[in-house]
Amino acid sequence: MGIIPSVIAIMIGNLGLLIFGMFFTVAAGGDFLIINLIGKENSSDLVQDHPSEAGCYIYRKIE
Repeated sequence: MGIIPSVIAIMIGNLGLLIFGMFFTVAAGGDFLIINLIGKENSSDLVQDHPSEAGCYIYRKIE
């Protein structure tokens, strides 16, 4: 949601659109961090978003 508006803003020279695109690109960085962390876990594990910090809880089934 941020990279495409940033590229368009550079092409047309729109500063407001560039700031919008940069903001959403930076905001998506946290999402990619969580995806990277979750990707290393077992597919049967349960994941819960942490309510106040950047991160998540991983619940594993005890066998």
